[in-house]
Amino acid sequence: MKKPSAQDLLREECLDESGIKRLALLVMRPPDWRRRVKSAFAKAGFEVRKLMRERHHRSVWVAHLVRRTAVLASDKSLAARQIRKAVVRGGIKIGSGEFSIIDRRGDRLTCAFVFEVVPAARCGRRVDRVFSAQEVAALRAAELDGEEG
Repeated sequence: MKKPSAQDLLREECLDESGIKRLALLVMRPPDWRRRVKSAFAKAGFEVRKLMRERHHRSVWVAHLVRRTAVLASDKSLAARQIRKAVVRGGIKIGSGEFSIIDRRGDRLTCAFVFEVVPAARCGRRVDRVFSAQEVAALRAAELDGEEG
């Protein structure tokens, strides 16, 4: 039997004890920003080879990209604006002037940009039920057990 999706869990008939725990885990899990950033670059026509955050400046990200379907200007500053606009259309909020191309060799680019990761509480997620510290620890332990098996 397959696991119910989040939409199935929201239905009244699926909200048994395990359904409530699974729904809580879905709501409590922080957003996967790396996947979102990679997806935005993919929509813009780039493949992300490497994506990392700066150690001392956590809002600065460095991306090593390969151009796939995107058409870029030969000028670095104009190309940076084109990429930023395409990534913003993909759902990642990067301010104007906060995206730059560090290195460009053929179809390979190294870019740096400022992107502040928003905590899950500010992403519009909310939990209808308040869990105690013991319940949260038990839910996380159950999630880890589920990933191992």
